[in-house]
Amino acid sequence: MQNYAKVVDGTVYQHIESETQPGSELGNWIPCSSQVAPGWTYDGTTFSAPVVPPPPPDPCQWLIDIGPFTDRFGASKSAIDFSTDPVVMAFDKDLSRRKWIDLQDARVAAVLTYLTGTPVAGMGTLATPLITGAQKTAILTTPVTLAENLALRRLYFQ
Repeated sequence: MQNYAKVVDGTVYQHIESETQPGSELGNWIPCSSQVAPGWTYDGTTFSAPVVPPPPPDPCQWLIDIGPFTDRFGASKSAIDFSTDPVVMAFDKDLSRRKWIDLQDARVAAVLTYLTGTPVAGMGTLATPLITGAQKTAILTTPVTLAENLALRRLYFQ
C-alpha cells in the first residue's frame, strides 16, 4: 500500500492509501508519507505541515488578585500596613478599591520604586525604605500563577 495526497493549488486536499496511484482524471495525486494530511502544503518537491500560530496571550497573565499581591511583600507587608507616610497610606487605600493589580502598570512600578526609598517624581522620597530593590523586581517580574488570580478569572474572565 502506498500513500497519496491530492494537491490543489499547493495544499493537500485529501490523503488516501491505495495499491495503485489514482489516475490523473481524479486530480493531482502525489505519493507521500503516511503523516501527510489535509492542510499540509506541497511546493512541488516537499510536503510541509501547516504552521500552527501561537496561542493568543493570556489576558490575565500579569493580573494578580489583591491578597496574593500583598503576600508578595512578605514580612515587609506589616511595615507597609503601619506606615504613616502619605504616599504609602494612599497606596494601601487604593488597593482596597481594586479587584486586581496589573503588574505591568507603570503606576504600580512607581509606587514600588517609592517603597524602596528611591526618589520618584511627584511622590518624593520615602524616609525609610520598606522593601528592597530585589523585592520590587521579584514582585513585578515573577509570573502570576493560576492560584494568584483565581478569583479574578472566576469572576471576570469565564
